[in-house]
Amino acid sequence: MKLGDDKRIERSLALVSAWFLLFIGSIELRGQVPDVPREHCVRSKKAYTKSKAFEDFVSYLFPEMESDGPRTKRIRTDGLYILLDSCPVYERFRKNFSRDTKHLAWSVSKSVTGLAVGRAEKLGYLNRKDLVQKFYPQLSGPHGDSLKVEHLLHWASGFAWQETYEFAPLFSDVVTMLYTRGKDDRAAYVFRQPWAAAPGERWNYSTGDSQALMGVLSQSLAGHSGIYDFLETEFFAPLNIENWTWEADAAGTPSGGSHLYIEAGALANLGQLVLQGGRWKGKEFLPEDWIDEMTKLSPYYREKDFHRFFAGGNGGGQWWVNRTRSEEGVGKIYPDVSEDVILARGHWGQYLAIFPSKKLVVARFGDELDGALDLNTMLRKAELSVGQEITDTSGIENAN
Repeated sequence: MKLGDDKRIERSLALVSAWFLLFIGSIELRGQVPDVPREHCVRSKKAYTKSKAFEDFVSYLFPEMESDGPRTKRIRTDGLYILLDSCPVYERFRKNFSRDTKHLAWSVSKSVTGLAVGRAEKLGYLNRKDLVQKFYPQLSGPHGDSLKVEHLLHWASGFAWQETYEFAPLFSDVVTMLYTRGKDDRAAYVFRQPWAAAPGERWNYSTGDSQALMGVLSQSLAGHSGIYDFLETEFFAPLNIENWTWEADAAGTPSGGSHLYIEAGALANLGQLVLQGGRWKGKEFLPEDWIDEMTKLSPYYREKDFHRFFAGGNGGGQWWVNRTRSEEGVGKIYPDVSEDVILARGHWGQYLAIFPSKKLVVARFGDELDGALDLNTMLRKAELSVGQEITDTSGIENAN
């Protein structure tokens, strides 16, 4: 064999190796937020996953003695997907689940509804200051002419609503709306409820308000593309989300408070949108102040209004926050976690947590009874998993 042949072989092997590494990298970094250099993501992943704090966080969510049987009071994580500094740095799934699994998000759907409504406002289909009667002229009663879209956004409609689930089904307006008298047109069912207060007078966490908000969004698109075409082409697709299902009632309105099925990586992308202040690929995807509107402590929220069972956080606009209002006695729900954490929360262990100061997004799907996982502990371990040494070496401003 000639010397030139050796060099050609070496070059060929080097080329094959380069293509192989590129291919492997594309698999590992599937879901990468656009416009972020691949080299940066490789560096972020390596720095993050080698830390003891990261191992402690993951071990908490995936205990060695997890249960495969019926839903119990033990931690059982179906899927975990983590973005750090715009990069996917870790994913893990339980047996029979994968990155392609569309998981029921339960009340995390509410937070996604809030984002979709923001997109509709950005495109001019509605405005948060609009009266709901613009879309549901049949709305009546003493406060029918003063209810605004923003009241629904902040769970402050004033409708009487009992938010209980399987432990008290006979008293649950949620069960009635989803499965019995209200199932054919859920938003209309909400608008038929009696008034308990004037809009904005009383904060009350309500799947009904979230469903009514989705109803308003759906009606705002009547005569345009329609709700599902809007969700697919104007909302999900631009965010690189293709695999999703949102159940609807007989009226064709998606279940805005409960029944979105979505991949963990896609859910993380929505968290990244929040982290970036509603911008995507360098452009304004949501109104400039929309994320602030959803993630501020609701102007209608008072801690005394809050049932402690639903300690998902202090109330924002379809999101939960850890912000305080000391002059009114509103303290942090999660005492060991930063005040800027933003959370979407769903039944049986569904969470989307955003840590702006850490540039961290955590999407977690689960299947356990409420209370099995201590949320303050999970959030604290997630936040601590990004140490100062990782923050200092990130070396990139958010590209989106």
